[in-house]
Amino acid sequence: MTPEPNQQPPTWSLLLGGVLLAIAGFAVYFPTFQNGWTLYDDPDYVTNNPHVLSGVTISNLQWAFTTYYASNWHPLTWISHMLDVQFFGPKDPHGPHAVNLVLHIVSGWLLYLLLGRTSRDWPLSFVAAILFLIHPVQVENVAWISQRKSLLAMVFLLGTILAYSEFTLRRSIKWYIVACGLFVCCLLSKPVGVVVPVLLFLWDYWPLGRCCRGRGRVLLGEKVPFVVLAILSCVVTMTAQAMAISSNDVLPWSVRWGTAVTAVPAYLKLLFWPVPLVVFRPHPLTMPAVENIVASILLIAVITGGAWWFRRTLPFLLIGWLWFIVSLMPSLGIVQVGAHDIADRYLYVPSIGISFALTWSLSTIVFRATKQRRGLFAFVGVVGVVLFVLTWQQTELWKSSMTLFTHANKHTQNNYVAYVQLSREYYLQGDTDKAYRLLEDAYRVGLRWPSFLRDLASLRANSGQLELAEATAQEALARGGPSAEAYVLLAEMAYMRRDLTAAKERIAKAIELSSDDPAALELRERIDRASHR
Repeated sequence: MTPEPNQQPPTWSLLLGGVLLAIAGFAVYFPTFQNGWTLYDDPDYVTNNPHVLSGVTISNLQWAFTTYYASNWHPLTWISHMLDVQFFGPKDPHGPHAVNLVLHIVSGWLLYLLLGRTSRDWPLSFVAAILFLIHPVQVENVAWISQRKSLLAMVFLLGTILAYSEFTLRRSIKWYIVACGLFVCCLLSKPVGVVVPVLLFLWDYWPLGRCCRGRGRVLLGEKVPFVVLAILSCVVTMTAQAMAISSNDVLPWSVRWGTAVTAVPAYLKLLFWPVPLVVFRPHPLTMPAVENIVASILLIAVITGGAWWFRRTLPFLLIGWLWFIVSLMPSLGIVQVGAHDIADRYLYVPSIGISFALTWSLSTIVFRATKQRRGLFAFVGVVGVVLFVLTWQQTELWKSSMTLFTHANKHTQNNYVAYVQLSREYYLQGDTDKAYRLLEDAYRVGLRWPSFLRDLASLRANSGQLELAEATAQEALARGGPSAEAYVLLAEMAYMRRDLTAAKERIAKAIELSSDDPAALELRERIDRASHR
């Protein structure tokens, strides 16, 4: 049934639901206030980013809207990090962690409001919102400061669908304009919002109940601005991530489609059995077993067919499943960005579909009568306790890169990212032997990122293996192209060999590429002093 146009949500329900969601959110994610920065992306996004560390300025705002730094274009995300520095300072991680948590709680409240306003079932809306809020797969987005982009995008995504729902219920053009504006903000935070036009179509079917004969053109016309904005965002995103997208030589299309198919049940499993959750799972780069592909296709077909068969009696089951599939598609690896396999953080938007589909289905099938709803709430209470414990434990893992990647290394094989991150931690602690061994492990399993090769070359040089170190640095230069970092490293090695002629040539190339590089300038001074002795 479609909600009546003038029906207003009960104030007491909104206030009580909001307070309970906030209490639950702050309670389950309390360990995040004791967590610090990680060495994984946080340096690029905040701690070593001069544009962010200098706060909100005109030049930094221009940079935010024009840069493709870190293979992304998300100006609102950069601005939010600048505001953190403005309010909390450049070194304190507690303020950014608090902002992340508040944004997540706001998303939970918006989901509660959206479902309640459109379905008119406030108790079930609260259940779906709390399941979304405290599920352990959300920890990666909440506890990782660099995932501010996902949190911001979610707030604007849910705000977009809520404003669109108000437009359909009130038939007021101002709500349509608000929806378009919020959608632009969503895309400026993270391109995950490109799926919104399809999600709006799904929302028209349930809970809005607008998909009836004769309204097709109207529904299509309403989505045109959203589709145009989504296409523009896709173009910008593909440009920004051009260097990070895996080539067909590295990852053939057949492998991409095979892993995409098997990723769907893998993500579904994480929602129903979220153990273990790890920050990085290396991509196997090989075709999944044929039996796994066939089993995945059958599972997807059975769920889709069943949801379609019961679409009239259980419309929320079909819409929740399609929401899950549609919002997951950009993250399935068909266009592979990075070297990861599945990632917990990519379930942030898709988990909403499973949350409301499961809640409404259980209420309708198992606890049909109103008097039996207490059974549903008791069941959800037990599940909630389990999720609370798992989420608390997962949040504690984000205390530092050491705890985070020790856990990842324990639960995965040949995890070269874990090797590199742990190596950096041991290096900072002064244990260069362990740091060196971990980088050698990463090299052994096939890691060849230019930045990694430079780190390995530096440690090899420090251990006295100058010839091997120089070969590694040359490999970094060949794979990553001309860079100031590579030439500084090669100049340092020539200097260590007392080959001052080669050192001068290499440091000159480094300064040519980056005239204000402090490491290059300092090394040039040392080389010049050695030349005049």
